[in-house]
Amino acid sequence: MKVGSGEERITQGPLFSSILIFVIPIVLTNLVQTLFNAVDMVMVNFFSETGTEVASIGCTNPLLNLFKNLAMGISVGTSILLARYLGAKEEDKVKKTVSTSVLAALLIGVVIAGVSIAFMGAFLSMMHCPPECYEEAWLYSVVNMAGMPALLVYNYAAAILRVSGDSKRPLYYMLLSGGLNVLLNLVFCLILPSKILAVALATVLSQVIGAVMTLLRIFRMAGPCRLTVRELRMDWHYFLKILRYGLPSGLCSALFSVSNILIYSALNEYGAATMAGESAAAQLQTIILAIHNAYHVAAQTFIGQNIGAGKPERVKKSFWYCTMVQVGVSFVLGLLMNVFVEELLYPFVGTDPVAIYCGKLSTFYLAFFFFIYTTPLAATIQAFGYPTLQMSVNLLAVLGVRSLWMTVVYHGGLLSHSLQTIYLCYPISYVLMNAIYIPITIYLFAKYKKGTLKKEL
Repeated sequence: MKVGSGEERITQGPLFSSILIFVIPIVLTNLVQTLFNAVDMVMVNFFSETGTEVASIGCTNPLLNLFKNLAMGISVGTSILLARYLGAKEEDKVKKTVSTSVLAALLIGVVIAGVSIAFMGAFLSMMHCPPECYEEAWLYSVVNMAGMPALLVYNYAAAILRVSGDSKRPLYYMLLSGGLNVLLNLVFCLILPSKILAVALATVLSQVIGAVMTLLRIFRMAGPCRLTVRELRMDWHYFLKILRYGLPSGLCSALFSVSNILIYSALNEYGAATMAGESAAAQLQTIILAIHNAYHVAAQTFIGQNIGAGKPERVKKSFWYCTMVQVGVSFVLGLLMNVFVEELLYPFVGTDPVAIYCGKLSTFYLAFFFFIYTTPLAATIQAFGYPTLQMSVNLLAVLGVRSLWMTVVYHGGLLSHSLQTIYLCYPISYVLMNAIYIPITIYLFAKYKKGTLKKEL
């Protein structure tokens, strides 16, 4: 390994600057990836024929995110294992994990695509999708889910590159596929009668290109994470390990989406304009979520590799650097979004007063309070090898609290039957989640300091 390589900077040298260098490309990659959906909404709003296209895409967001977050969350198993194995320089285990991860992405992608497409109609009905949006929402969802294998191959391969210290190339590949997405959106919207079909096809084709480029890089890169065709095989022992450490994380991500389905089902009752405003606000909030995700990945990677390398001081500093920057940046962005909210919503919903009202409420209750949701806490628990514990916290603080809130507080009439009551459950669940995460993280650091934390994954 050459001096100064990405992998070496994780366990040696200046730590804070290394984390920043590592994080910035991930933030930009996440933004480009989430812009796929934002571009879809802007394009269909511009070429709109029925006036319901933006709301139709918005109706699908929590459902598509449920499947995507579950599948992509499992890739955390790859990140946890690779970080520990790379830090400990166990190259044979690294190669088996890389090979199995690539094939696992294809397998999981095909299974989830098949199941979701088969039951998409039933899922949309359960969410009380507005009748005027149902047909377009079904079409958009089915085409999007057909691209699940490509989306997962990109994300699992990108996880491999990032844990090995290369967070820049996933950005380059996402920029190329993102630019292609914009071009194809425009071309397909001009030639296809269904604008929903046009933007969905553009997204899927762009994801395929991103997956191919990222996968080719793994076959050409240097170091222990390099893969060859001869080495490409499924090792079921490592597949089960990936599931063991990744499935709880995937379920954690899915829990957010399940709770959001309950919330969106209530929002759908307010009509298409309200859903359009919520969908627009959700696109703005992905900017802050990109920060959260990037520092989650950074904490998981830097803490995991330094645990493997036996460097406790860097483990502790990695946690604090990631936490302080993520909280600070999230607070500033949330504040700015609320100041300029109407200008930011305009490209998505124009001047529709109902959509703007809903978008402003969503931006306040979510974007302003996002800094409370401290992702490095969850990443630390995962890196120490306890993803099931993290999943249990999310089960209680996210799904439990939000389900109880919607059932008892909103539908039960403890507070007014209003949009404000719906959105209030978000900051409450974030506060409770951190209140549980903090003592768990302190306890795990204490065990790590004493040397009683489990050493093998």
